[in-house]
Amino acid sequence: MHLELAAWKNLPGRRLPERPLFAIGDIHGYSDALERMLTHLAEYIPDAYPGQEVDLVFLGDLIDRGPDPLGVLELAGKGLGQSAVRETLLMGNHDWYLATAAGFTGEVMTEGEIGSWLTWGGSETLTALNVEPYEGQAAYQACFTPTQAAALTRMEWSFSTGDVFCVHAGVDPFQPLASQQWRDLIWIRDPFLAAAEGDAWPFDVTVVHGHTPSAHGMFANRIGVDSGGYATGIFTAVEMSEQGARFHHVIDE
Repeated sequence: MHLELAAWKNLPGRRLPERPLFAIGDIHGYSDALERMLTHLAEYIPDAYPGQEVDLVFLGDLIDRGPDPLGVLELAGKGLGQSAVRETLLMGNHDWYLATAAGFTGEVMTEGEIGSWLTWGGSETLTALNVEPYEGQAAYQACFTPTQAAALTRMEWSFSTGDVFCVHAGVDPFQPLASQQWRDLIWIRDPFLAAAEGDAWPFDVTVVHGHTPSAHGMFANRIGVDSGGYATGIFTAVEMSEQGARFHHVIDE
């Protein structure tokens, strides 16, 4: 496992975050990759931005598909532990399944949603937790350390900084940013992806998101940070500052 830094590129739309920003894409239960990324960032950030405040955002989908969802929740919950780094955990659609099953969201999953969860990676998480899909909330909650439970309960739907809007999946281009529905923020693909790459983008922000591996990269109005690590072995964070934007990749060969 090694780390690669991509070349700097111009910021999409020349839109700046309020302070230097790092956003980590979908980890999906691979704690070794997240640990490597966090170790790197813990050394890189103080060296690159001495004396400055920095934002670190986890873009969601910490769990499912990979072998160690609890380890990822623990690492994300602890974070870097650096006083100059403000950390935010965002809710992904996969995180929502587990948080809901544990009674942390106030929502109730339908049988169809539970079936989708199991199909798209939830079975790996339930195996790691040693619980059954329809066990009660107490059975799920008993699996978590205080740090892991806190990570799930403190997840936010979005994070805004300067001219940058961070979210797990994307935004509905037909609704004002202040009126976005939470389900769109964690599940949307189209029409967001098409709108963010075209000329009819209605917002004065760059959206930084995960969720869709095929949408990874920098585009006119968005930066896709999900590099499909569970399948590709490449896990990604993006760095944004006055210097521009660039990707940091942890590569598991």
